[in-house]
Amino acid sequence: MTSFSSGYGGAVDVELAGLAAWLEERFTVDALERSLAKLSATGLPERHLWVRVHDTGIPQSLCQGLAFEAGVPGEPITLPEELTGLWLVPRWRNPVLRWTRASGWCRDDVFDA
Repeated sequence: MTSFSSGYGGAVDVELAGLAAWLEERFTVDALERSLAKLSATGLPERHLWVRVHDTGIPQSLCQGLAFEAGVPGEPITLPEELTGLWLVPRWRNPVLRWTRASGWCRDDVFDA
């Protein structure tokens, strides 16, 4: 008799190659459009958006790459002009993937003590 354990598997996007396209699509959602309008209304030169990324709201391959890998996207991203910075924080880990118009993508372990 053969026994199989329950589990799941799949590819991990370690280079986060699909992240830019996925994010660009998210910025057409009403909740993010309202956040961008609020940022724009401040009139401040720096307008950063902090996004907590839950694993149920992102493709699994990107979720794993975001939370458990050290890569940063290699492709450029086109985000709304209202935004000068974007911080992505995965649910399960502390590393932050950060993007700014000035410097592009980078990783920070901002919550490590």
